[in-house]
Amino acid sequence: MEKLMIASDLHGSARYCQLLLQRFQQEGGERLLLLGDLLYHGPRNDLPEGYAPKQVIELLNGCREHLLCVRGNCDGEVDQMVLDFPILAEYAVLTWGGRTLYAHRPDAGSRALCAVYG
Repeated sequence: MEKLMIASDLHGSARYCQLLLQRFQQEGGERLLLLGDLLYHGPRNDLPEGYAPKQVIELLNGCREHLLCVRGNCDGEVDQMVLDFPILAEYAVLTWGGRTLYAHRPDAGSRALCAVYG
């Protein structure tokens, strides 16, 4: 069975992105489901430790073939312009280990975009 890792809310932290990707490799991960908020910290939040969104872009683009993403409330079209994989899906359906996983952004009212893997 394919190894799946799920993470969210990097908010532009190269430190935590590096730690996540190191753990993903150590565990032999095959698919990484990112639940949004990849680059921007948002106007209500303090800068996260290791805030370096350009480094996060480079790190994530380097492993794009493993990524499946759902849009977070801090993700936008400007983020999509610098990433080489889709991040603006309102929800994703993933078949894994005989189960169907449904991941969505908290305020998903539209089902205009969907990524289906299985």
